[in-house]
Amino acid sequence: MPSMLEERVWTADDLLTLDEPGWCHEIIRGDLRRMTGPGWTHGRITMRLGARIDAFAESTGLGITLAAETGFILERNPDTVRCPDVAFVRRERVPDIWTRGHLEGAPDLVVEVASPNDSFAWLHDKMLQWMGSGAAMGWLVEPERARVNVYRRNDAGGFLVEVLTDGVLRGGDVLPGFELPLAELFAPPR
Repeated sequence: MPSMLEERVWTADDLLTLDEPGWCHEIIRGDLRRMTGPGWTHGRITMRLGARIDAFAESTGLGITLAAETGFILERNPDTVRCPDVAFVRRERVPDIWTRGHLEGAPDLVVEVASPNDSFAWLHDKMLQWMGSGAAMGWLVEPERARVNVYRRNDAGGFLVEVLTDGVLRGGDVLPGFELPLAELFAPPR
């Protein structure tokens, strides 16, 4: 296996054989990016939101929910593989055959939950890349601020961002009927 310090162009296939315990990885235009484990609050919020989306998706048959570190290929040559904290893919886009590899294209809904060491600018750029690669909706969750930034496409081909600090997180056209009060999402563990 090549050293992590070796200069090279990484591919989506390289991620499938990479063995570096303790690190999460993405590829940005052929560059390997290491990410540390996100911590307790991130894990709890991600699981809470992912479980709610999954239960809703299963009960309605709208599609499937994928857990953290599932790779999505957003660009080729050089490759960009991003791994959201939670992803939802509509039923009609789910591959008929499961493979070991990454999925081509962005999920329909992408969720990124901020870790303590993530800057908002870095996460915002990541969300814009998701949206620019075809995601219909994105939720950028900031646990320390108890808010969710909702990214949606507009009719002009751009993106709208709505900041929610209270009220209800809704699935819009991607997950019609899905609702989660922010008070439940950000409730402390019992």
